[in-house]
Amino acid sequence: MIMTTTSIRPPWKTPPLWEGVPVVIIGGGPSILTQDLTAIHKFRVIGTNDAYRLGDWIDVCFFGDFGWYMCTKREDGLSHREALRSFGGLKITCAHQYIEDPGILYLDRKARGIRQSPFIGWFKSTGAAAVNLAVILGASKIILVGFDMAPSLNPEAAVIERQLREKVGTWPSLKNIRLWGGCNREKYKGQRDANAEGLVNNWHLNLKDGTRRSIFAQHIKGFELLDKDLQRAKITTPIINCTPGSALDLFPKMSLEEAIK
Repeated sequence: MIMTTTSIRPPWKTPPLWEGVPVVIIGGGPSILTQDLTAIHKFRVIGTNDAYRLGDWIDVCFFGDFGWYMCTKREDGLSHREALRSFGGLKITCAHQYIEDPGILYLDRKARGIRQSPFIGWFKSTGAAAVNLAVILGASKIILVGFDMAPSLNPEAAVIERQLREKVGTWPSLKNIRLWGGCNREKYKGQRDANAEGLVNNWHLNLKDGTRRSIFAQHIKGFELLDKDLQRAKITTPIINCTPGSALDLFPKMSLEEAIK
């Protein structure tokens, strides 16, 4: 069931499930295709959006975009809503539209705010909100992987993505498209072809965002607000960016091998 107003079920009061342990957060940047992630399988891992697909070692699928959950098709033709039914980890969302599907844990989304469960600060992106979630869960250290924050010039990946786009098609036609605002294809009409310049934003097919460059400036601004709120709340949890070539410069950078020692 999908609701656009408050449900009778209250938001999830997030316990510190991972108190005192390192947490890895996997974003959607194409750089993860260049990294060996085997070593992080033993860590607690939050996968944002499509990252749940990387393997059964992902502990949490976290998403904040209702359209991604309901409407976006994967390469196999399934929506994420359908595919996540067989995901064995925690499924957590802070989407504006309340999702009453079995097994979905809901956090009430605010624009900003740190460690205020059952509320979570959004900070303009799922990735930034995932950092907030890791803090709430009790992380001793937060390691960022796949936070490129810039398109990747990868002609081979662009060709593959174009083929997948042709195979999968565009956003599905839905009868109640007005209610499900996140699925409104008109919002994205006229968007530049994701492959026009051989650029890709993600390691996976992304029909929704393509390579809108403006989205990265928005995300980086959100991380700047997150950093300010972390400092204001006197939260000193180390955040390390282990994304090769990342345009996100707010946090110390090092190789993944160094960070997990």
